[in-house]
Amino acid sequence: MKTYHETRAMLVEINIEFESMPEEWRYRLDLTGANLVGANLAGANLAGVDLAGANLTGANLVDAYLTEANLAGADLAGANLVGVNLTGANLAGANLVGANLADADLVDANLEDAYLVGANLAGVDFAGANLAGAKGLVLPEK
Repeated sequence: MKTYHETRAMLVEINIEFESMPEEWRYRLDLTGANLVGANLAGANLAGVDLAGANLTGANLVDAYLTEANLAGADLAGANLVGVNLTGANLAGANLVGANLADADLVDANLEDAYLVGANLAGVDFAGANLAGAKGLVLPEK
């Protein structure tokens, strides 16, 4: 007998109405390893969502709300994250190469061993963030 752990679904052109989803469901939403290349998630409320290992290469996450989301090992290379709220998010080992994080909120976020080469970090708030082992971290001059 197969369990949900042994199967995978392909979600093509799916529209998930995150805003109308009850908050307690969002915190259980598991998009681990999801392929969301180029997805338009601008302004989406993805608080607490598990996106560990997800491929969000080139995704549009402008002004998205990802507080306490799990993005450990996620690929966000070239993603547009302008103004995103990642307070308390787990980005350990995430690939943020060439991502635009201008004016992002990364307060208390975990960026341990994250890859930030070529990322735009202008105006980012790193207060309380774990930056241990982050690669390519070049903070802009104030």
